[in-house]
Amino acid sequence: MQTKRGRRVCLLFPERTTKAISIITTMSLMGRALIRHHVGALPLIHRIAARMGLRALLDAAIQTHGNDQIPVVDTLMLLIYNLTLGKDPLYELPEWVGSIDRRVIGYQALAPERFTDDRFARALDRLYQADRASLMTELVLTFSRAFDLDLSRIHNDSTTVKAYGAYPGKTASGFELKQGHSKDHRP
Repeated sequence: MQTKRGRRVCLLFPERTTKAISIITTMSLMGRALIRHHVGALPLIHRIAARMGLRALLDAAIQTHGNDQIPVVDTLMLLIYNLTLGKDPLYELPEWVGSIDRRVIGYQALAPERFTDDRFARALDRLYQADRASLMTELVLTFSRAFDLDLSRIHNDSTTVKAYGAYPGKTASGFELKQGHSKDHRP
């Protein structure tokens, strides 16, 4: 709300929906405008992403083009925030970007109308072209270091590897083969 002294006051109202969402409402007495922006868990998710260096990891993994008006990483970060908070379909993301308070994630200078579903689709294409296996490894390592996670009890056996011949113990690269069941025929 604009006061006589020119100060801007933001009022917080909880919205009664199935989702717990806080809304920053800005009111202007002169123009009688009421603008509502969703805040919700955006500051928390943004802080976690910053702590794990997600933006820098994506920036290093995704090639940039000289004609990018908005960095692809910014588009992907918005997509990650949306996937974390609500999973809107791709065609509804422009509306979602317009409804959030972009100031809490440092994107106040980016115009919401520039984030079209085509921009999100092109960003996903660029992510697909990146070395996703290395990116995922780097994400897990960085996240486990940033939050001091003990990974000694985690065992991931997500793929089937076929090997023929005798392989006692570990291979030269440290790979250890174990007897198991093939996942090739699972639905």
